Amino acid sequence: MSYLVLVTFDLKDASWDDYKAVYEELENIGLLKRLISSEGKEVLLPTTTVAGEFEGDSSVDVRNNIMNKCKRIFKYLKLHGEIFVEVGDNWSWSYSEI
Repeated sequence: MSYLVLVTFDLKDASWDDYKAVYEELENIGLLKRLISSEGKEVLLPTTTVAGEFEGDSSVDVRNNIMNKCKRIFKYLKLHGEIFVEVGDNWSWSYSEI
């Protein structure tokens, strides 16, 4: 089954280079700063938010898999902070600039 995964994070005592390194590692596992709408429009997600579409047996399995990968990235980069992972099935999203 296909799931939309949304991850937002914050780093403690980190530089812009640290954030760039996290974004690069997250992109390597399929979590991107940009999404493409069903109409083909590319949107940039708000700062420290990434998302991607993943296959899995359940939302819990996908959530646990992505959280573990995110934790490994933070550990690999020797960074500390907070990570929030949301997983949804039968999903839809919308974007608007105000």
